[in-house]
Amino acid sequence: MPHPIVLAVVVLDSLSVLLILAAGLDALAVVLSWAPASPTARQVRLERRAESAALRARVATFLFLASTLAFVLAVASVLPGIVPGAMCGTGVLQAMGGDGPQAFALRMASVGVLGAWHLLDRLDRTRPEAPLITVSGRAILLAIPLVTMAVWRTLDALRGLEGQGPVDCCSVVYDGVRNAGTSAEPDGTWLLPAVLVGAAILVALGGAMAAVPRVARRPFTAQALAILAAGWIPAAAVVLVRDLSSYHYGVLAHHCPWCLFAGRHGAVGYPLFGALAVVALDAGGAALAGTIGRRFPQLARPVADRVRGAALRVALAVLVFLVLGAGPALLWRIRNGVWMG
Repeated sequence: MPHPIVLAVVVLDSLSVLLILAAGLDALAVVLSWAPASPTARQVRLERRAESAALRARVATFLFLASTLAFVLAVASVLPGIVPGAMCGTGVLQAMGGDGPQAFALRMASVGVLGAWHLLDRLDRTRPEAPLITVSGRAILLAIPLVTMAVWRTLDALRGLEGQGPVDCCSVVYDGVRNAGTSAEPDGTWLLPAVLVGAAILVALGGAMAAVPRVARRPFTAQALAILAAGWIPAAAVVLVRDLSSYHYGVLAHHCPWCLFAGRHGAVGYPLFGALAVVALDAGGAALAGTIGRRFPQLARPVADRVRGAALRVALAVLVFLVLGAGPALLWRIRNGVWMG
């Protein structure tokens, strides 16, 4: 009998696929035949189908986000108690084989495309002539194969747990530490200061864009925020797992990201990696909105509002990451007078 959270993932995924496919049928008709200057009955029907596609895509996006969060919760906090030998999500992914990481990668790509479509749809609905209707329709069509493949890989990963023998997730972590310790590569001690400097720049730039409209309207400001975030996010994730996680675990050389989601460590992985996801989505959204604003001058005002809001959320998410990620390290230093090492 599947666990209830597994059933929830399957049901939500199935509904999201059905709705995004239905939205895709309407979006395809709109992309192929949209003629805003035509007063014909066909154009009126296309307008209705465009509204129907947007409504279905919004519900599909909500359901897919819910299933993605449920899948993360299952891997990180529920299934480790069911899979023999699994202590955290690392053991669950080991039991899933290659399907688990592929499912997560496809889900992240799908969320990115659905987030871009949501931004296009919100901007399009600010003008009665709907200048982005065909662009948002193409985004729906792009999301269909990604969502479908993500759901299929998720099902494969969950099916891989049936009859799975015991796993040893700790061996995966410690083998990686042992291999890293014997490698001739540089230790990367420069990465932590670089992440702190990058975080300060992101907070300053995001705060300036949110507080001063003139800064947000400058050409390529949003693109600069997105480029900086694209380099900072993977570096911050590496620093979190390699350097800062020790202060959450209280032990050295346990570079396991999934243990951050465990209740015994305060489930701090959810807000930490959630903050990184917010930075990625909003920085990318700001860059996309800036591009749209240059190509569609009639959307300049709503685009500026979106860019400012996204920049503010990026700055706040970076601050949340710093406080939750580096806070235990600072407390350790204050209490003990030395860093872990």
